[in-house]
Amino acid sequence: MKLVIRAALLAATTIATPVHAEEASDDNTIIVTGILGNDDTPINPVRLPQSARISSQTLDEEDVDKRQARDVFDLLNYGTGIFTTTSGKKAPANLNIRGDGNFAFIIDGAYVPSLLASRILQTIPAAAIEEVRIVRTSSALAINPLVGLVAPSGAANNGFIVVRTRKPKETMALIGVQGGSFNTIGANAQVGTAFKIGGADAYVHAIGGTYNTDGPKDFNLDKHYQVLGLKGGVDAGIVALDLSVLKTWAGYGIVRGNAKLRPTTQDDVWRLDPINSLIATANGTVRWNAQNTTLLTLAYTESKGDFITSDLLANGSLANTVVRDNDNTFWNAAIRHNLFLGDTKLQAGADFIHWNNPSGQYYYEGIPREEKVTGFFLQGDQALFGNALNIDLGFRMDRVEIVKGIDYFLAGRGPNANVRQIRNEKLPYAKFVSAGASWRVAGDWLINARYGYSSQGARTGVVLANPAVPLKGEQRHKWELGFEGRLADWLRPSVNGFIVKTNNEVQPLSYAVVAGEQVGLYGNTDSKRTGAEAILSGRWGKEGSEGGYRASVTHYFSVLDPSGLLARTQPKTVAEFTFDQAFQAWRVAGAAKYVSTYESNAFTRCAAPNLNCTGTPPPTSPFLPLGDYVNIDLSLSRQFTFQGSAMRITASVKNLLNDNYETSIGYPTIGRQFGLELTAAF
Repeated sequence: MKLVIRAALLAATTIATPVHAEEASDDNTIIVTGILGNDDTPINPVRLPQSARISSQTLDEEDVDKRQARDVFDLLNYGTGIFTTTSGKKAPANLNIRGDGNFAFIIDGAYVPSLLASRILQTIPAAAIEEVRIVRTSSALAINPLVGLVAPSGAANNGFIVVRTRKPKETMALIGVQGGSFNTIGANAQVGTAFKIGGADAYVHAIGGTYNTDGPKDFNLDKHYQVLGLKGGVDAGIVALDLSVLKTWAGYGIVRGNAKLRPTTQDDVWRLDPINSLIATANGTVRWNAQNTTLLTLAYTESKGDFITSDLLANGSLANTVVRDNDNTFWNAAIRHNLFLGDTKLQAGADFIHWNNPSGQYYYEGIPREEKVTGFFLQGDQALFGNALNIDLGFRMDRVEIVKGIDYFLAGRGPNANVRQIRNEKLPYAKFVSAGASWRVAGDWLINARYGYSSQGARTGVVLANPAVPLKGEQRHKWELGFEGRLADWLRPSVNGFIVKTNNEVQPLSYAVVAGEQVGLYGNTDSKRTGAEAILSGRWGKEGSEGGYRASVTHYFSVLDPSGLLARTQPKTVAEFTFDQAFQAWRVAGAAKYVSTYESNAFTRCAAPNLNCTGTPPPTSPFLPLGDYVNIDLSLSRQFTFQGSAMRITASVKNLLNDNYETSIGYPTIGRQFGLELTAAF
């Protein structure tokens, strides 16, 4: 049965086109719809040049509703070439996008690195989300610093996940209640309005919600949270200001490992309880005149919680419980100025991020961490020949200062000794360059080409190399070439090929104890990945009979590196198919995801020459299989009116095939889950 479904899914994803694309009625350009998607306005904080839009994707509140997404990670699992992974016990979720996993999140302007986002976003309901945009590295120069945090390498992010919470366009009120498998129950309410203050446009929006689930037996995936959000803004024409506050109170268990990982891990019961977060942002716009616009952002993010570890005894009781503080605060600020001179568009900006983690985190509790990032960028794009050709060029430079840190590359494994600590080290500048061109061949048909380059000097004295192999500076080249177009409203194809070549990438080789301190030993390696994405999408029908689909496939033709590690640990093919169809008051929607076989290298440290493993029995192989799964979700909803209010009831099933597949070794996915949701709009 799985083979039949897999073959059908791949057959449905042979060709392709961009998400949410439509033809503009006034200037014969193709734009991406939605607040985050409309790139041609200077007030868009994630504005992209024309050539970059084919490799970005926007998911909106309609996708949340159709897919019955629980949170942002659940929603992102339906994106092109994306699948959500479990990142071990101290980071509940991560993303794999084209083989890359180091993505930062921007939530209403607040910068949140991926490992912390995996904790915070577990407790923000998908009902609060208006849009989520996926922006990859070579397209992301103007969004935020591209260097990473929480690692001694300052390794570059692979892109950004930009999240925007809801903003009312008119007076609205929405109430939702939900229930489902594993004693799951939740409720949320939203109210908002748009109004005038003199000649200014203003709005206010509030959301509250609660959620509780026991999770499946023996998975340790219970969760509870309460959320309260308030958002408001005023636009006086010359000056606009948006303020938002999102506060959550939560606690949840982190999935237990199984015996495949190791018996000692199977007996671990870990949880974050409480884990309370606060995201507060202020975003301002100054329109100096028709050509000049300045965007300003100031944001504060806070996560305070207790990390609790226990051992599960044979009689079901817990022992050896340890409670550790886990507190993080982030400040980030940004200024961007846009100069639009007809067909010439110029952008310049600067960013600052400050992370403070006095309690330590992940496997390094008790070791204080603090980092600062500064960066600036320049970007310009030019339309030529009556907008038939658009070219763009961008440059960014970022630098990480490790005020307090550790010399350890991997966040996913605890140290065997005291870790070497870093104080007041400035990493080498990271430089990023991007260039692109988009040529309108005819009508709705575009050919897009992009090139991205990044480099960072060797981190001598900050990250130690193997003494026999001095570290070299890293470089990455990324080429993309593709087309997009429209044969009909129901048939929009696109194809985007890519090559990613990395020189001197720093990789951990082994570990050593020097003067009582554990340090990482690293070397350089080269790699090259060649692949393509193909998408086919379309919409049809009018109200009451509207429907649509999106089929996509991401495939690697070759993955080359001296060790063969990348080829073994990256799935060769990821495919998706989503659809929805209305039948008057009824609507059916579904989604399928296929991930091909890949392997975990979790136990390569156990093999010679490292022999760095504990516990018995020893693993049978340093590489163990993952992936090779199909996940199917379905929903059926009906709209009706009750006492003048628009209502909708939705029944859903997730993981229809009831497959406990693993995306990280030893951490199984929840099986089949049923849900029922009732919403009322006033």
